[in-house]
Amino acid sequence: MNPENKSFKAFLLVFLSAFGFLISFIAAPFLARALTLEDNGIYNQAILVIDIAFMLFAVGIGNVTYLYLKRKNFDPHKVFGTNLMLAAILGFAASFTIYFFSEIIAAHFNAPELAFYLKVYCFVIPFKFILGVSEAVVLLFGRMKAYTYRSIVMTVINTTTLIFIIQVYSSLKLVFIAFLVLSIIQLTYSMVLVPKVFFKNISFEKTLGLRMIKEGSMLAVNTIFGRATLLMDKVIVSSMLNPAQYALYKNGAIEIPFFSGIYRTVSTIVLPEVSSYYSEGKYTEIVKLKRKVTTNTAFLVYPVMVFLLFFNDRFIFLYLSERYMDTVPVFTIFNLSLLIRINSYGDVLLAAGKYKLIFKISILGFLFVVLSNVVFIYFFGFIGAAISTILSIFFVNLTYLFYTSKTIHCTWFAFFDFSFLIKLLSLSVITAFLLRSMPFNTFQLFNFLVVGVLYSIIVYPLSLRFILKDKSSVIEVVSKVPYIGGKIKKMLESWN
Repeated sequence: MNPENKSFKAFLLVFLSAFGFLISFIAAPFLARALTLEDNGIYNQAILVIDIAFMLFAVGIGNVTYLYLKRKNFDPHKVFGTNLMLAAILGFAASFTIYFFSEIIAAHFNAPELAFYLKVYCFVIPFKFILGVSEAVVLLFGRMKAYTYRSIVMTVINTTTLIFIIQVYSSLKLVFIAFLVLSIIQLTYSMVLVPKVFFKNISFEKTLGLRMIKEGSMLAVNTIFGRATLLMDKVIVSSMLNPAQYALYKNGAIEIPFFSGIYRTVSTIVLPEVSSYYSEGKYTEIVKLKRKVTTNTAFLVYPVMVFLLFFNDRFIFLYLSERYMDTVPVFTIFNLSLLIRINSYGDVLLAAGKYKLIFKISILGFLFVVLSNVVFIYFFGFIGAAISTILSIFFVNLTYLFYTSKTIHCTWFAFFDFSFLIKLLSLSVITAFLLRSMPFNTFQLFNFLVVGVLYSIIVYPLSLRFILKDKSSVIEVVSKVPYIGGKIKKMLESWN
């Protein structure tokens, strides 16, 4: 059982993440048009509740499975068997907790119909927990291609089933029943991929199980606070407002596929290098690396952000329909998060082993989110939740940045090329303003796409030619484009 190449695994995991984002992005407008605002809100509330239960009860099972299987002093059969049992116990504990409190949760969220959906959908949790254990084995022992294929197939089946049921039967009850059945099928599919040797002499060891729960809980604490911080705005909106208003908020808080996730991908790729530089005391190299990363990420992200800020109402109209035009302010505010989401701000502290500080910042961010959401939602409704969330993102990341600069003895602004960022934003704003002023009916899809393409072929080439000084990363990427990559590479090299 030879592990596959790490870079290949990283590439496939990034691809799967992007694919999942894309499928969700494609499915959202269908649901927005097919469901009423209230039904859309209740559908998303059911998913929210299960996500919270999953987060609280999982205790890092997947990560612990992976860690213990890599430790040679533990019998893999016992590790696998013990984790399967733990996953089942914790999963059903989560399911029955949601089941018995479903009426209370539904009343709290002002959505009586939610209770039935939760009573059905809650039983996906144990199957998802066990799935996490099986996936850890599959990923560790060289079945990456099969895992990728299975993930793509199940994502497509889940989405197709959702669309078919809504289109033909217009029933959310059938949707959640189907999700439960599909979770069983997905687990069965994943178990087939687990090497058969793991099912020989499989056993459960109580002492090992308790040890795993303890270690998993410690690993999961930061993840829980981080995840809870991202979910609290949705919980508070659901609690203080009605399902229709939650639907407007949830659908307006759109993450644009690929662009919104670039900083996560960058963090995965850069963290090992940051850790290496930190251990060697090369703090100047860390600053150079982070500055280069923020510059290259901003080059990709900022023009898209500016275009969507200027054409926000057009995008929502075409993407979600006229029914969701009230969510334009939410979409606009969320887009502003891309201003700072051009890097990972906690990687240096992670490399430095400052886990207590990271934990304190996580708690501080969580408290900030809760308090600010309650205040802003009270005064501004669901738009207030968007304001609060963006303020929280800036608050947490700037706090990370402050302590990072202290850790490696530099000024916080050394991580950013402000001259480049200002020039790039200026070019993007001027171009978007001029195109918005032109007599195009961009509420029509074809015209919107034409303007978007025109904007891109103006902003990106001009930025490359006159604003971006270090073009090495761009040259490396475009050189791999089939047929035309070599020609583009020569052109960019001549611009240096």
